Amino acid sequence: MVQQEKRKTSVKKIVIVIVLILVLGAVGYLNYALNTNSEPENSMPSPLPSAFQPSASPTGESTDVDLEEALAASNTFFEDFRKEREATREKEIQYLDSIINDKNTDKETLADAQQRKIALTQAMETEMTIEGLIKAKGFEDAIVTLHKGSVNAVVKVKQLTQQQAAQIMDIVRRESGENGENIKIITRQ
Repeated sequence: MVQQEKRKTSVKKIVIVIVLILVLGAVGYLNYALNTNSEPENSMPSPLPSAFQPSASPTGESTDVDLEEALAASNTFFEDFRKEREATREKEIQYLDSIINDKNTDKETLADAQQRKIALTQAMETEMTIEGLIKAKGFEDAIVTLHKGSVNAVVKVKQLTQQQAAQIMDIVRRESGENGENIKIITRQ
């Protein structure tokens, strides 16, 4: 009977670890998607996301997408990203809490779950602080993703001046503690 309880606990822990890996994979994918969809640093940013650029119709004529629709879609990017990030983090915290609150969790797993929860909440606080400071500099909106060795800042602006980029870089470097080469600033209108 004791062995059955140990097996159940082991299976439960394995399931929780797998779910955590999947959630972390989703966050990693979002980070990757943000990096690969960004403009190259030496190219001129487009005034609208590529999905809203004029396209050719099947007859070969140029058609313009409704500008209001394009702006609405780009405005929801920041809202949608925040909702997705919040939902993902909520799930991560729930899984960590289930490990922490399980009286059958061994000391090593408990300590690891507690460390991960502390790191996650610290990252959340740092991201929120950086986003707020960027907005305080006059930018309409910003999203920051923070990972060990990597910080991405998506700023709602058509184009950044060198002075604006330097301001953002200074904020991110100071608050995150990351080196400049680990920080990527992405513009999104």
